[in-house]
Amino acid sequence: MHFFEASTTFLDHRALNIQGEKAKYFIGMNNADESDDIVVSFVFNTERRMDLYHLGCNKKAEKYIIPPNSLSFISDYSSIMLAVPTYYKLKDIIESYTANIFEKPDMKILREIKNCIDTNNIPLKFQHLIKESFK
Repeated sequence: MHFFEASTTFLDHRALNIQGEKAKYFIGMNNADESDDIVVSFVFNTERRMDLYHLGCNKKAEKYIIPPNSLSFISDYSSIMLAVPTYYKLKDIIESYTANIFEKPDMKILREIKNCIDTNNIPLKFQHLIKESFK
């Protein structure tokens, strides 16, 4: 068992976006054990245009849509934005007073999310982290 397991979700209270700092939920897609290990993560966004998407993988849009209540913090349809990963060092998640760790989706959903990722969006040096976590 790893200290931080692939599919762990967490809230970063100080995530940055265009408007500045805003609390955002993320899902980590690889295992990590050491404080300086990289965690490849993707952000959750509320999905307001379900007429354009379907549940699960929407590969052309580079989103994975999950239904309300599928995780404790999901109250509306939400998309996991797979186009642009965010990279955290494990210590920035575990040791930070601005991050909170939540539950993990089941392995079936995690594998579907992994299979929906376009690896062209992830630098080669980080692709192996995800691949190794799913062996």
